[in-house]
Amino acid sequence: MNEAQVHFRADADRAMGAGHVMRCWALAEEIVPRHRRCVLWTAACPEALVDRFDRLGVTVRHLPAADSVPTEIAAIDAPGLLVFDGYHLNQALRRHWQRPGWRTAAFHDGVGEPPGDCDVVINPAASARADGYRADGVTGTLLLGPDYAPIRREFPDVRMTAPPVSARSRVLLTLGGSDPLGLGPALVGSVCDALPAEI
Repeated sequence: MNEAQVHFRADADRAMGAGHVMRCWALAEEIVPRHRRCVLWTAACPEALVDRFDRLGVTVRHLPAADSVPTEIAAIDAPGLLVFDGYHLNQALRRHWQRPGWRTAAFHDGVGEPPGDCDVVINPAASARADGYRADGVTGTLLLGPDYAPIRREFPDVRMTAPPVSARSRVLLTLGGSDPLGLGPALVGSVCDALPAEI
């Protein structure tokens, strides 16, 4: 039998940012060292991110459109896991990707239809609640809350302790992989105005 495979389906562009793809990257960082073949299927992804996946050992396959389903998927006979991350990857599209015997997982941020057809639902938001998903008919395994946030290895281990005094004067403001509305300068100004004078 061929080895198990993990296939990610996610996109990144100026409008949606890079968060969906980078969550897949964080999972791939843990999966690739376990000698599992990983493939990222994407209809939009900056070349710099494609290069990062390539260096990690993840094969990147480009799709002609967001609703495309590659014919190669039907030919795969190894067991596998499909991981979906994107608000536009709805239940109808996921069904076209599904293979007999494969398991499916989906990141869900509470936006769009609940992924009730998936075996595993991941929502790392602190506000995520199991009863809400169950009420929406989701029957799969629920991985909810910050304990399930996929953190890339490039970030140091973060502990919930008071930072050293030298670190309290630092503020990190991020808008993700893009800022299509140009909100960055205004947000920086607002943050600076809100900071205590001693910072």
